[in-house]
Amino acid sequence: MPRPFLPPTAIRLQTTLNSALCTDSTDDRSEYNDTPYPETDGQRNTKRKRPKYIREGDYRSDKRSPAVIVKGPKHGLQSKGTLPQEFNVDDLTYNRAKHANTEESKLLFGLYLGVLGKAEGTTSLKVVLSNPQREVLVPSRPCKQAGNDDLDANGVSHLISLLNQEDCGDQELFAAYRRIPSPGVSYLSSKTRGKLLHRFAKPERKGRTGVFYYLTLVDDMCDASLEMSPSLWTAAIHLAGKSASTVKREDLDAAIGVWRRMEHEGNISSSSVAFNILFDLAIKSGQFRVAERIIADMKKRKAKFSRFGRVAQIFFNGLKGNARGVRRAYDDFIKAGEVVDTVVLNCVIASLIRSGEAKLAEIMYERMKEAHERLKKNTSEKAVMYPLPSQDYSAYRKASKRLGRVLGMTSYLHDKLPDHHRALQAAMPLTPDAKTFHILLSYHAHVTGDLGRFLSLLSEMEGTLSIPSHGMVYILLFQGFAIHGSKKNTRWTYPRLQRAWLSFLRAVRDYDASIQTKPRTVNRKARFAWSTETSFLEGKEQETQATAEEVEEAEEEFKEEANRIFHGTFNDAREELEDEWKYENSVYLGRTVIIACLRAFFTCGGRSAVLGVWEQIDQLWQGNLKQRDIDAVRAVLRELVPPRCN
Repeated sequence: MPRPFLPPTAIRLQTTLNSALCTDSTDDRSEYNDTPYPETDGQRNTKRKRPKYIREGDYRSDKRSPAVIVKGPKHGLQSKGTLPQEFNVDDLTYNRAKHANTEESKLLFGLYLGVLGKAEGTTSLKVVLSNPQREVLVPSRPCKQAGNDDLDANGVSHLISLLNQEDCGDQELFAAYRRIPSPGVSYLSSKTRGKLLHRFAKPERKGRTGVFYYLTLVDDMCDASLEMSPSLWTAAIHLAGKSASTVKREDLDAAIGVWRRMEHEGNISSSSVAFNILFDLAIKSGQFRVAERIIADMKKRKAKFSRFGRVAQIFFNGLKGNARGVRRAYDDFIKAGEVVDTVVLNCVIASLIRSGEAKLAEIMYERMKEAHERLKKNTSEKAVMYPLPSQDYSAYRKASKRLGRVLGMTSYLHDKLPDHHRALQAAMPLTPDAKTFHILLSYHAHVTGDLGRFLSLLSEMEGTLSIPSHGMVYILLFQGFAIHGSKKNTRWTYPRLQRAWLSFLRAVRDYDASIQTKPRTVNRKARFAWSTETSFLEGKEQETQATAEEVEEAEEEFKEEANRIFHGTFNDAREELEDEWKYENSVYLGRTVIIACLRAFFTCGGRSAVLGVWEQIDQLWQGNLKQRDIDAVRAVLRELVPPRCN
């Protein structure tokens, strides 16, 4: 049977990655490590029909999130897939998923049908949905409601009314729940409890407030001796460990505490999902020994890593500086039948840089850039353009994670419908995104000090790929001046820093002006552009859009209790998340960029330069920052420019 058609771009990129990242042993390589094969005459002459376009709104997770849009030709299969005789298709699960009104189900069906066509796409969907370990959950069959809501109890009727309102916020809903006598879940029917738990398992915004809400419900479920599903327990583990953007040891401890409760109080054995979450938290908190123990426990229980866990293994080896381990983990990822996408390549690039293989990481980026150029020029190679680069990076990141869960199901096709699996891999564009550039810009700003390469990447990001630069890019730029500005014969000079600062101020003013005229729209016109090696100029105007919405404050009544649970100051994580969100989606004068700027001016220009830029900052910043931020900035200022003794 002839192999299915693979776009030349995909062949070139896969060949580069596999030849560079394969393990030293050549005896046990996956099928993706084969040398690329030429197209047959039949393949070249076969006319493939273009599929119907899927409307952008059909698979949009919300009004701002990028959609999965299937464009270009189906990767036509030359014969129908044949399943193993002993394989049993779960038609019931397929039908439930087909009619499920969930974002992940819509995305799954859109991807498979758009790439494989109706007949073969349907066959593939039935196969992956027959996997009992699938990552995309399918709604179970409706069951009879066990018990009734106690409408006579105080607050129950009001809570049910709010649950049915789409515009009701988490804060208002939880306040209504707290009015019910404790434990409130005991006054609710199983249907209402399930709806309430699932609502808080996916909070509106990450942060310790949302975690507190959900863990309070978990406590009440345990106090009332009510059972929770494994998925609700794993959601609790995830939220307990990810209450802040930076995972710390205490966050890992909180997650492990919930995991133990799940096994002992909930009487639920740990699944691969739970272990994958704990492993990810362990490596992100720097607890490598804990991560190794989790791997050992998984082997003992015969639990396997999911797609999420396999990517985490690549990252883990990068953190340890183990280049060979990165190669081996990537090779294992391929052998497991996982589909490679941009998120995976970003992880490999970052891990290679951490382990001293920066040249190989740059080569991978160049191949990704070439893939983007060819996809743009050659319509016959266009595949699945997902998720679209967005000015709202947070929404883009959510869409990418959702797609990752869908792709995690595709490994099940690897040995059952290999041609279909290859076609889905070929549909992945493997092009750079904002995260790719953030990784490389960070490396050159913090490590190499190669200003020319930094600016070249920035030009490619904004020009070739049309990805807008936000506040995070300015932070990296100022940090580069702070690190490299004092070196001999450096290109990170004081005049260039001054021009970079003026460009940043223009970007901030344009952003502020647009907010005043269009509260929910940002028309930011300032761009980076270097016309020569010695000048920092404003580039062509570019209009971008992003939502500028403040993260709402946590209620005062819950701060003390939340502090007790999380062993720290309640506002720290909330403000850290708010800062990160703003820098990813806007340009504003916040604590992080101010501190980076002060250190840059001190390195490049000394005491007088710091005082000069401080006069400008002092006129602009205080009305926009909280007292905690003001104190942190003033502490750095006193460190750099201590008061002179008389």
